[in-house]
Amino acid sequence: MPVTKRGGAWKGAPMRLLWNPLLSTLYESAPLVVGVLIMTASGSIYLTPAYSSALQTALGFSNTDIAAVSTAVNAGTWLAVLPGFFFDRFGPKPTLLIGVFMLTLGYLLMACAAAGYINVNLTGAVFFAFLYGHGSSWAQTAVP
Repeated sequence: MPVTKRGGAWKGAPMRLLWNPLLSTLYESAPLVVGVLIMTASGSIYLTPAYSSALQTALGFSNTDIAAVSTAVNAGTWLAVLPGFFFDRFGPKPTLLIGVFMLTLGYLLMACAAAGYINVNLTGAVFFAFLYGHGSSWAQTAVP
């Protein structure tokens, strides 16, 4: 809720924030910071070529296999029309929550596979990549 002054009283901020201008500024700029963090996380899909060789080594994939994983990331982002329809119907908050959930789950599953905690074949890796690619498109749709 934005902090505004109405009728001589501040609405939307706890009283302790009114006495400290620095805390009040941080309170007001929190949405900007969260938005930048979300866009940084969802924009990390464009770094796929930077870590694809390490992922290829960790998972024991061939060049063709890692190309399929990279294509799945792109395919996930190409389906951005689905979060667009959802955004129009339900708004930014549920869209963002779904996007952050899918993005985080996809990256965590892929990291667990790369670290050897779970055994994954090509189909699983493609699904994880699609999941974080599609989650990225949901998050980018919700944060203009």
